[in-house]
Amino acid sequence: MTLTSQVKAGAQKNCSILICLFLVIAAVLVYGQMLGHEFVYYDDHQYAAENSHVKAGLTVDGLKWAFSTLYVEFWHPLTWLSLMLDTQLFGVAPGGYLFSNLLLHILNALLLFTFFYRSTGSLWQSGLVAALFALHPINVESVAWIAQRKDVLSTFFWMLTLLCYRIYVEKPGLKNYLGVVFALILGLMAKPVLITLPFVLLLLDYWPLGRLSTGASLKSFSNSALILFREKIPLIAVSAAAGAITYLAQQKGGGIKSVAAVSLAERIFNALISYVGYIVNMLWPFKLACYYPFPTSFALWQVGGSLLLLVLITWFAVRSARRHPFLIVGWLWYLGTLFPVIGLVKIGAFAMADRYGYLPLIGIYVLAAWGVPELTARLPHRRALMNCLAALALIICMLTTWHQVRFWQNKSTLFTRALNVTSNNWFAHNALGLDFLRREKFDQALNQFFKAIDIVPNYIRTYINLSITYTRQNNLSEAIRYMSAAEEMNPDLVEVQQGLGILYEQQGDPEKALAHFRRALELEPEAASAHKHMGNLMAAGGRLDEAINHYARSLALQPGDARLHYNLGLAFEKQGNDDKAGEQYLAALKINPDDADAHYNLANVMTRQKNYDAAIGHYQKALASQPDLIPALYNLAYVHASKKEYDRSIAILLEAADLQPDNPGIFYNLAGLYALQNKTAESIQWLAAAFDKGYKNCPFARTDRDLDSVRTTVGYRDLMDRYCP
Repeated sequence: MTLTSQVKAGAQKNCSILICLFLVIAAVLVYGQMLGHEFVYYDDHQYAAENSHVKAGLTVDGLKWAFSTLYVEFWHPLTWLSLMLDTQLFGVAPGGYLFSNLLLHILNALLLFTFFYRSTGSLWQSGLVAALFALHPINVESVAWIAQRKDVLSTFFWMLTLLCYRIYVEKPGLKNYLGVVFALILGLMAKPVLITLPFVLLLLDYWPLGRLSTGASLKSFSNSALILFREKIPLIAVSAAAGAITYLAQQKGGGIKSVAAVSLAERIFNALISYVGYIVNMLWPFKLACYYPFPTSFALWQVGGSLLLLVLITWFAVRSARRHPFLIVGWLWYLGTLFPVIGLVKIGAFAMADRYGYLPLIGIYVLAAWGVPELTARLPHRRALMNCLAALALIICMLTTWHQVRFWQNKSTLFTRALNVTSNNWFAHNALGLDFLRREKFDQALNQFFKAIDIVPNYIRTYINLSITYTRQNNLSEAIRYMSAAEEMNPDLVEVQQGLGILYEQQGDPEKALAHFRRALELEPEAASAHKHMGNLMAAGGRLDEAINHYARSLALQPGDARLHYNLGLAFEKQGNDDKAGEQYLAALKINPDDADAHYNLANVMTRQKNYDAAIGHYQKALASQPDLIPALYNLAYVHASKKEYDRSIAILLEAADLQPDNPGIFYNLAGLYALQNKTAESIQWLAAAFDKGYKNCPFARTDRDLDSVRTTVGYRDLMDRYCP
């Protein structure tokens, strides 16, 4: 290597380091503010804030759950495990989860730069692609939204797969090929968006890797393409399996909309417009929203214009493929990676989503980074012009991204922004209503829900939310009215049947409540909430065996519910089975150590079992959580009296008397304790106070020999003559 080439290589290395530093610092500058954000409660509650498995951190049970669940209509165990790791490291704090999102986003940008730089040798174009990816505001949704951990994590494995594939291309062999397969599998376990990656690898074979023969012979080109396609068959098979699992999960969870709900023609029209819409949002990112409502109608000029534009760009890219291969690769990267989420298979009720552009728009960044220099090749001062354009674009991106991140501060700011930049956004009204409901601003919540209904009268969740709001206001008649309206829309929705059951239970109509819970269990035999409430109703009706059965089934479905353990303990206690009751109270306390009721009931069980020391401990813990729990003070005094610790028992009852100075039963028991100590004067004094406060029963069992000395006193006989003739 000559001295000149060594100097050039050193300069290139230094520049690459500077580019990497810029990517890190710039990303931290625009995204760092989000570390102080709240949960936006837009799927965040399902992924972290209210997910008991994630909130428990990394556990064996959590590991099993992550690999077995289809919760939130996805199978993405690595996403769950990454969130559990965040909890383990940072606790259940939004800043911890968002820090990891930002870290992954920065790594994705660095890996993207590394791949294109090593594959093309073009330092500045590769840096520009990575910078646009790192700093473009359309990617804010994927980074600033905790629920989109699956986006940034799966993209990390996407980039890792690209680098593994480059290593395999340089040094073909089974070991390196298995590295590609393994990285792809990990990515699919974070989000199935990687199903298009084998297709992208074929594109990269053409450019920049140069593995696809571009000779004059069509036969040689076809043979080369066929060989490379065969090479991808294992990757395609893995991707197809992940795609099938995702389809089934979405279908089971109700995420996939039928053709009856959204016609095929509407899906095609929306797909054509959305393909152009993502590019428009990339070029003019000043009206980005977290939710874009699906159009109620489509203008033919929009559909026709979008189709024409897509055809023209595709024609130009194909025509220029030999001279400018990056055009066809970048354009097909965009079209292909966006295809699974473009809406032909309808998932959700939205038209498009910024997060879906996280990976696909890399193809457009490639077009810009390599295409603009080609278009301006003959302009004077080209290099200076390119530098100025790139710097201007990145400055605009940084400022706009910083501004866009602010809207993800909380649910209110997020959906208020959506209402400001979109029209007829019923979803945003409903989401704002839920935010008001969470903050107990019931009138504002109702206002937003009714606005949502005005736009879309048949959205069932709004009716459910109205019912919940009226329930929180203790307006059960209105709550039942709107939940019944939801039932008319879909009588086979388990949530609706459970909701009606709970409402009728609260209204004091157990027969109607049972009917709805039974219907819920017919629809979903593993509906944990229905089993729980069935148990409550059976226990209230004295059908303890059935109650125990329902509680046990509910616990098997949601083992972390402390109240379920407590209710099951109550049922066993009513049956006279103190051993099993004690086990359930202990299980409840393991989950919630401060549960005063569980401590109190467990202490009662231990008192009956004459395990007085343990009983004292649990009574004291019950009182530590609930100091005014008078029955616990009573029973604690009884236990100390049983141990002949009369002074301690008296002190406890005096404490109870301070809390309830008009309770004659406390005074009566104090009289009895003093009598047991042969403190006649004190006993008579407290007995007289008990009678003055309205005590009606005759004092002290006449067969109790320990009280003989009291009974012989004049004061005692006077009280008996006065109150118990």
